Amino acid sequence: MSCNRINKKKMIVDPDRPLPPELAKEYWETSAKLILEKFFPKRFFDLSIEDEKPDSRNKTTGVEVTSAEDKESQEMDSLYSRQYAYGSSEQREKALKRIEELGGRAEKYCLVHPGRSRDLGKIYCAVKIKTKKLNTSYDVFPRNYLFVYDSCLILDQELPEILSVISDSSADYEIKFDSIFLYCFGGDLYEFDLRNNTYTHINDSSKIVQQLVIDARNLINKKYKE
Repeated sequence: MSCNRINKKKMIVDPDRPLPPELAKEYWETSAKLILEKFFPKRFFDLSIEDEKPDSRNKTTGVEVTSAEDKESQEMDSLYSRQYAYGSSEQREKALKRIEELGGRAEKYCLVHPGRSRDLGKIYCAVKIKTKKLNTSYDVFPRNYLFVYDSCLILDQELPEILSVISDSSADYEIKFDSIFLYCFGGDLYEFDLRNNTYTHINDSSKIVQQLVIDARNLINKKYKE
């Protein structure tokens, strides 16, 4: 068990406030675990999250979890979950000003991101970076998967091109992810199967995924309760 994990065990979460930044990574990994185990139970089961690379695993499967969100969105998330949620009055004021400069809006229980231009390129970039790490620094399993979060809503007519670009970006690497899963905030879940060169739109998955994300927060609340 790592020192980071030991320190986190001592944390106490207030269920009525944003999660402490130290738990953000575990929260999104937990969400991905619940989503995969719900929609693909034959492939994903008993996944553990232990601060390793890849992020979650069982005896035969490894899953890396990442975000393709742009730097501005990540900066707003950091400001909201740190200075705005837990800082002094002065820190909250500065955080709020910067969030508004970035086009966002901070409310009591949530951060509202601005609408941004669609950019599939950041998804491709995230996949390429993680594929490189799969070949250099991650543990490799019989089956390896990548789960990507993004806010870029996808059109069905774009799916063939997305699959083609993702596949081409992995062509030079000896080890490839078996599938790339993409969840678009406010949209549905998608799978790009690189082994079989197919794609799947999990229709009407949005409401189920939104509930699973809530379930993940409840699990974190329970784990780090007083």
